Amino acid sequence: MRRPHKFIDPELAAKHVEYDPLTGTIRLLVATPRLPVGHVFSPKYPNTYVSVSIAGVRYAAHRVAWVLMTGEQPNIVDHDNGIKHDNRWKNLNNGTHSDNSRNTV
Repeated sequence: MRRPHKFIDPELAAKHVEYDPLTGTIRLLVATPRLPVGHVFSPKYPNTYVSVSIAGVRYAAHRVAWVLMTGEQPNIVDHDNGIKHDNRWKNLNNGTHSDNSRNTV
């Protein structure tokens, strides 16, 4: 059984990061002990998910993007083209596990 996703507070997320729906980048608005303002979150390895730190808690960038754009918690965020780090808005859908399985590369 999968564990539930962490709740992302839309207001807190909007204070800490900004999302560009055209490029899919998420940029830090509040400095942390390790990261400066303006830091752009990117994947650690090729074709892996991007993670974002908000107030010391890590979240999947595609889930943060969904919350920032809709204000709602997504079920499963599906990357249409199967590229895990492509977080452009046009590439993200709130889908199901079966939708997500169909788009594997």
